[in-house]
Amino acid sequence: MIQRVQSIYLLLAAIALTVLFFLPIASFYSSLSYSHNLYVTHLKPLSDGIEPIVNSQKIIPLGILAGITAAISVLTIFMYKKRLVQIKIVRVLILFTAVLLGLIFFVYGPMISRITETEVRYESGYGLYLILTAFILLFLAHRGIVHDEKLVRSADRLR
Repeated sequence: MIQRVQSIYLLLAAIALTVLFFLPIASFYSSLSYSHNLYVTHLKPLSDGIEPIVNSQKIIPLGILAGITAAISVLTIFMYKKRLVQIKIVRVLILFTAVLLGLIFFVYGPMISRITETEVRYESGYGLYLILTAFILLFLAHRGIVHDEKLVRSADRLR
C-alpha cells in the first residue's frame, strides 16, 4: 500500500534529491578573492564579473543522475504490489546515489579544484548532506520493503 513507511522514505529521498538542484554541493576557495560553488547542474562564481572556468556541460551528468534518481524514487512508490521489483529498483537507486557521491568526491571535486587552482571544501555545501540523507533514506526504504516481503511470505506459509 502507499501508506507504508518505506513509501515515506522514498518520497523524502526524492524531495532531498530535488532540493539538491538549488543548494551547493561544494565550495572552491583560493588565496585570491574569487571562489566558486558547485551545484548539481553548474559551477557558479561567487563574485560578480567572473566567468566560470569549467564548462557547465561537464557538470550536467550530476544533474541528470540526481534527476533520474529522484524521478525513479517517486515512481517506485506506486509499485507497492510488485515488492520484488521494487526491491531491485531501490537497490539500483542506492547504487545511483553512491555513484553520485563517488563522482562528486573523486571526479568533479578534484577536476574543478585542479582547473580553477582552488581548494575544495565539502563542508560548506549543504547539498552533499542531502545526497547522504537520500542514501540513508533509500537504504531504510529497502529494509522496509524486504521486511514487508518476508512478512507476506510468512503469512502465505501459514495458510
